[in-house]
Amino acid sequence: MNRILIYGMGSKIGGVEQYLINVYKNIDRNQLQFDFIIYDGKKVYCEETIKNLGGNVFYPNSKNLFVKMMSLSKIIKNERKNHNCIYFNTCGFYNILPFLFAKHYKYKKIIVHAHNTKNKSRSEFIHFFHYINRHIVNKIATKLLACSTLAAEWIFGKKTVKNNKVEIINNAIDIEKFIFNQNIREKIRKQLNVEDKFVIGHIGRFSYQKNHEFLVDMFKNISNENSEAVLLLIGEGNLKEKIVQKVKENNLEEKVIFLGTVKNINEIMQAMDVFVLPSYYEGLPVVGIEAQASGIDCFFSDTITTELKINDNVKFLNINNTKEWCENIMKIAHRNKQCSDKLINDYDIKNCINKITNILFYEK
Repeated sequence: MNRILIYGMGSKIGGVEQYLINVYKNIDRNQLQFDFIIYDGKKVYCEETIKNLGGNVFYPNSKNLFVKMMSLSKIIKNERKNHNCIYFNTCGFYNILPFLFAKHYKYKKIIVHAHNTKNKSRSEFIHFFHYINRHIVNKIATKLLACSTLAAEWIFGKKTVKNNKVEIINNAIDIEKFIFNQNIREKIRKQLNVEDKFVIGHIGRFSYQKNHEFLVDMFKNISNENSEAVLLLIGEGNLKEKIVQKVKENNLEEKVIFLGTVKNINEIMQAMDVFVLPSYYEGLPVVGIEAQASGIDCFFSDTITTELKINDNVKFLNINNTKEWCENIMKIAHRNKQCSDKLINDYDIKNCINKITNILFYEK
């Protein structure tokens, strides 16, 4: 059995974490096993799941950056005897050391997977390090992967993409779990006490990237027009209290539901009538694929790659135009229920798992 050392899993659930767990649950674990380094050094939300599936979890000491890097170096060094392959999942090369450690300790396969586009919350000075470091990582890596062309260009550079050195890996999901189910819809809407409401849903960390302030402003306008509208917010994050306060200031406490982190995203999506994602930037968000699999009408910001459009019930809207968002959302009269054949064929984890298995296991 081959063991793969995974770097890029954080302690809280996000798109990268969901992708990795989706893959891990569906690989042939008699052939491949995953072990995870939790980069922020904090207890991971899915540790029990990982261990039940046969994996190990490693936590670098996060007392301070120097101690953390020394601890990380030790983990990567010690695990070389158990792993020929280290699989990096990243949103930017702001810290070059983990990649240098992998090279120094002579991992035979160093796979790097891009999951995001430019982080606008970081300064150009910080981005400078990314631009410099990506030339080094591109030489260190034995395989370059990305969730979308846009993410590949940001992480690895347009020249690298043009030279066909990056392979696109779809953020596959378990489609069957998300297919529309009327019984689940009625159950969840009853639990949330929104049986007769028009439910606008959003899933994402409370961070600059996800643009919650715009979301609240937009919803306030919709609420003024439709008294039955409610906004369902799923996730946690360091800006959550700021958004809670903004909701209170706009007298929307009775119409905005904060659910926190939930494990049954597939069921919660059934309760939604519309899914919105006004992010400043994304790679190719898993939640956007899940929402389309659920048959929900989806509205994404025009800063997100159009590669995310798989179903016909998707629109990309101007990230600065609240009125445009309100008008389009208010036009939705009935919830969609359809999932396209393209989504099933190209994004079902059962159809995609062979591709990632070949990269991790068979390719030299």
